[in-house]
Amino acid sequence: MRLRVGRHSCLDVISAVTALGALAVVVSMVGYSVVAGNRSVVGHETALLPMTPVSLVGAVVRGSLSADVGVLQFSEFQCPYCAEFANRTFDQIVSRYVDSGQVLWAFRHLPLEGLHPRAKLAGAAAACAGERGRFWDMHDLLFRDRRRWAPDDLAKYAVRLGLDVKQFSLCLNGTGLAAVERDLEFGSALGIDRAPTFLLGTLEGDRLRVTRRIGGARDVDTFAAALEELLASVRD
Repeated sequence: MRLRVGRHSCLDVISAVTALGALAVVVSMVGYSVVAGNRSVVGHETALLPMTPVSLVGAVVRGSLSADVGVLQFSEFQCPYCAEFANRTFDQIVSRYVDSGQVLWAFRHLPLEGLHPRAKLAGAAAACAGERGRFWDMHDLLFRDRRRWAPDDLAKYAVRLGLDVKQFSLCLNGTGLAAVERDLEFGSALGIDRAPTFLLGTLEGDRLRVTRRIGGARDVDTFAAALEELLASVRD
């Protein structure tokens, strides 16, 4: 039997598929989300959207806090599809929607340790850099140079960003790791089990009322279509 591997997202779900329970397959369902009631249809899978607004408190944000539309991204640094989005698509979205003040972008960590054992440590490095206002710089370094990072590798990144290496090293297994674990618990509570996943919607203070869900490393046109629809809805 051939195993179907998704081409857009990293998924860490294994399901038994025979009556004898002797066979397991990796399930990978991805796609652009289409809203149907309170459900988001993703590929062949129907995923429930959050019924209540999702808090952005504790997430790393980029853009104007007065924006009407927001995106909450769940991602991790070892995932090749997350890297594809970061390196090919994200900057275009930022220049078009985020830097213009139309969209607030928020990031939460979702390390899939079963697939990527170094993802949590890399996330901690980004969180530690974020404590010094350099999250997005570390974000870019990690995605451009994906590897099985050891603490020494991450310390070199810290040096490149002008961070105090001793403080950074202490942070990795302290507040940095704790921040990643909090995000992982947050995402799990929402039923987010793949990376990257994007929740789109309208902002209500520091909360996001989710109306769209996009899974995988989609191109800029996919995001633009969804964001333009949301922006049009708040202008009416």
